[in-house]
Amino acid sequence: MACCLIVAVVLYACAGAGDLRFGWVESGRHPDFPDDRFVLGVGRGDSMQAADDRARGEISKFFRSNVVSLSAEEEKYKQIGDGKEAQIQHDFDIKVYTRVRAEAKLEGIEFADRTVIDGTYYSLAVLDKPAAIRKLASRISDLDLEIEQLLKTPADPVEKRIKALARVLHLMGKRAGLNSQLEILGVRAAPLMRSFSEVAVELRDLLLAHAPVVVTSASDDLAGLVADAVLAAGLVVVPASAAAATPLAITGDLVLDEGLGPELFQVGYQVHLSASWMDQVVAQTEQAERVQHTSLQSAKLKAIYEVRDRAVTAFVKEIQQYLLGDFEKEEIGQ
Repeated sequence: MACCLIVAVVLYACAGAGDLRFGWVESGRHPDFPDDRFVLGVGRGDSMQAADDRARGEISKFFRSNVVSLSAEEEKYKQIGDGKEAQIQHDFDIKVYTRVRAEAKLEGIEFADRTVIDGTYYSLAVLDKPAAIRKLASRISDLDLEIEQLLKTPADPVEKRIKALARVLHLMGKRAGLNSQLEILGVRAAPLMRSFSEVAVELRDLLLAHAPVVVTSASDDLAGLVADAVLAAGLVVVPASAAAATPLAITGDLVLDEGLGPELFQVGYQVHLSASWMDQVVAQTEQAERVQHTSLQSAKLKAIYEVRDRAVTAFVKEIQQYLLGDFEKEEIGQ
């Protein structure tokens, strides 16, 4: 086996010493794989495995795209929220629904050539564009089917409709990412029957009418942290005076205890949070810890950040799961 590997390396080295030095290694093109049908990626490394991985990564990079096509829909949503509805004091952030992995899970990548030049390994990966189009179109078709089924979810009970719409927005974000990759290959999927902004408006209105979130706390710092986290979770935040429906009420207390340790300033914190809706406790947490720093102000900030990261984030995630469900769950077969 060792002899075979040595012979293979020698053959690669000999091949690399010829015209390949000025072929696909440098140009990224190959006569057997024309650009109108194939996507090529050239990788280099100190081992053939590293070269293969980087060549595969170059092809993936070709298809890597953010869901930028949703920005227009988000702007349209903001415009819809203007006018009379702007008089209703509430917040709703739709970015959470579009936080999807936009990189294609590419299949069908093959390695067409490999060589070694001056001790550096090179690999040529190729992807058949028609095959990639079929794969992306198939995934979009699966998403369209699920979106269509979810949009048929009845409005009663409203809790089920809310979860369905949250899932639809997430799938639309995922679909936009895949469609942008199709566009790179010169193809575009057919538009959906409903737009992202239309679904976002319906979800916002249902949350506003059915389960708006009200945050109260004696500590402005804590109230601000919680309200920001709730908004970032894709829920509707309203002041108590604007809650037309029975709100999901979040109450909390934050106590900071300042002190000076042997060498550093210390700030202890105690935080308690509870969320209830319809006389049912949805989420609650209680944590206490002590942090220290060279300055008192920095110690206070560090304590606030720990409250946010260690208490508020997980607490709000429970509320999100309760109201919206697991809308980011992976599709079957993905």
